[in-house]
Amino acid sequence: MLVLAMLSQIAQDKQNVIFAMEEPETAIPPYAQKRIVHEIRKLASQTLFTSHSPYVLEEFKLEETIVLARTSSGTLSQSQIALPHSVKLKRYRQEFRTRFCEGLLARRVLIAEGATEASAFPVVCRHLAEMHPNIYRALESLGICTIDAGGEGNIADLAKLYKDIGKTTFALCDKQLDPARLLIEGQVQQLYMHPEDGFENLVLKNTTQAAMVRFAQMITWPPHLSVKYSPPGSSVQDALFEYFCATKAEWSIADFLAQCTEDEIPQWLRDACKSLAFLCDPPPPPPIPPPPAGSVPPPPSQSAP
Repeated sequence: MLVLAMLSQIAQDKQNVIFAMEEPETAIPPYAQKRIVHEIRKLASQTLFTSHSPYVLEEFKLEETIVLARTSSGTLSQSQIALPHSVKLKRYRQEFRTRFCEGLLARRVLIAEGATEASAFPVVCRHLAEMHPNIYRALESLGICTIDAGGEGNIADLAKLYKDIGKTTFALCDKQLDPARLLIEGQVQQLYMHPEDGFENLVLKNTTQAAMVRFAQMITWPPHLSVKYSPPGSSVQDALFEYFCATKAEWSIADFLAQCTEDEIPQWLRDACKSLAFLCDPPPPPPIPPPPAGSVPPPPSQSAP
């Protein structure tokens, strides 16, 4: 309020002012963040904001927004946001909070083919990390945000969007034909493509009967499935496949994986979690052992004249 009062006084005196503000969202609710942005822009001749808040960022046009990044050596860079042809400005604005903003603010981005992969894969990585923190890592601890591509045809374009602004990109999808696979691989550091047609098949074909029966006893079955599979018994895999397809928006596969033991989680998912942890946070090289006592070190190599 003091800042706004000061700016109001300057504006009344008809003075020009360039105002810079860092993190206007600190301890401020979303509606107040927006009010501050609009009041300052109205009073100042020019305003500069740095922010991690989607409520602040969405108040600025695409051409008014730049992404800042700093390398491990301390070099600061900036990038303009250039939307690919498949992402129209209307879609970008409508889905900014739910799909695009987190990727702009993250260091690493995993583009998942659909909502099922985007909800289930972070859950299984976190679950594995809780069971075996010396082997697996949660995606959040690796600085990875997961973006739902909304279909396999959008993966390459979204990966390019984030790659062009300096993000490290990964992708997760079902089996793709070679042209689509090569297109995605050209935009990501690593493509995780499982061999099944559908994430549901990947999970159900590579888990255990005990895990499926246990989960089937935990859930409340929709009426049409409880009649068709009553009780599921030996057909539990078919019943769960239909259940997962009918409840995609309810994180049902994520719930299934969260109640599995390590051995009940498909090997492909375990390997993908290990691979991401290695790529994002590789272990330090082993120390070079000292020479044995009393040994003579080799002479330095002589370069040819």
